Amino acid sequence: MKFAYVPLATRRPVYSLAGAQFRYRPLIPLQVNGVHESRLFDCSLDSGADDTLFPEQLAKILGISLTGPPDEGEALPVAGRPITYAYGRVSLRLSDGFEACEWETIVGFVAAPLVWPILGHAGFLQFFDVQLLGERHEAVLIPNASFPGITHRRPLSP
Repeated sequence: MKFAYVPLATRRPVYSLAGAQFRYRPLIPLQVNGVHESRLFDCSLDSGADDTLFPEQLAKILGISLTGPPDEGEALPVAGRPITYAYGRVSLRLSDGFEACEWETIVGFVAAPLVWPILGHAGFLQFFDVQLLGERHEAVLIPNASFPGITHRRPLSP
């Protein structure tokens, strides 16, 4: 599956990018399915994140239980204090319009504000081989042998 990076405007020119006034980010559309409903999010692909994290209020909206062992995880943000979060089981769906992957996994739900949900190793990246194509501003995700769900391909038109 291929996903184009999203260009995001900056407040001022970025010196390290030759004065560009935007940055490209690998934001991936992901559907989170709960007991009550589903939501689609643009999520930040983050190879430096240990866990996949969503905002805590989403668990309440979708009817996802955050009880049971283990009762919490912990993230250490860059130059910040540790952030704790609760774990919950969700169903996820990833699609680029041609191929779709669906699976159940355990993710973290954090009370701290998130600009975008974070697609980290546990729950997401562990199931995909990923190429980040900087010059093309594109992310390529291929389900690997550990992928626990199902994949669908849309038939090509004649």
